[in-house]
Amino acid sequence: MKSTPGKKEDSKNILRTNNMKNKKKSKWQAKREKDISKRSQFDPKIHTLGREGEGFGMKKDYKATAEELSGKNLPFTTEK
Repeated sequence: MKSTPGKKEDSKNILRTNNMKNKKKSKWQAKREKDISKRSQFDPKIHTLGREGEGFGMKKDYKATAEELSGKNLPFTTEK
């Protein structure tokens, strides 16, 4: 019987992504994340750093909770 070529390639991709998740961060990357989190709202649990500067974005696999989406942490007040 012939096996489909897609299954073997898919299993390699799954192994690659699992290895990337378990990979330890280098010292300079951990230091950079720590420095930027002091000066901004960067959170390494939910953000990824850009290659240069202090830019960051949301991680692809992060699922926000309803509490985070409610806007309770915004600086607006109800007083008028």
